[in-house]
Amino acid sequence: MPAQVRNCMTSHVVKVEPFTSVVEAARVMTRTDIGPLPVVEGDRLVGIVTDRDLVSRVLAEGRDPNEVTVREVASTDLLTTEPDRDVDEVLDMLAERQLDRILVVEQGRLVGILSKSDVAHSREPASFGKFLPARTARAERRNGGLTADEVGWARRAGLLQPEQLV
Repeated sequence: MPAQVRNCMTSHVVKVEPFTSVVEAARVMTRTDIGPLPVVEGDRLVGIVTDRDLVSRVLAEGRDPNEVTVREVASTDLLTTEPDRDVDEVLDMLAERQLDRILVVEQGRLVGILSKSDVAHSREPASFGKFLPARTARAERRNGGLTADEVGWARRAGLLQPEQLV
């Protein structure tokens, strides 16, 4: 049976409300070490704000962060998935759109977030190639077919130990 999103996703999602100031959103990001924050009204997902949004839509435009709310800078054209969906289908969708994560929604309500890292942590190390960029022929000849960047990512994700490298 294919793995479902609900078995890999992070259920405890740090989120903000639309009227939250971008300064407070930045503080939440810093305090929790999280870059993307879903924006919710009640339990209904209405957007997502990222650290990049704060830089490009507030700081780079010279706007006063104390005067700007999350609603003004959040992205509202969202890619979401359902918790019962097959993880591999979702990974293909993420790869196609060059995204690292997707919001998980059930009946319009935010129930989780799924990242490539979440999926990698739920799988055997031998199967995590799907989460990594395409491999080069040169990389195929060393480190089990992984590039240096891929090896670094896999080690940080706890999927490779030094003794596993060639």
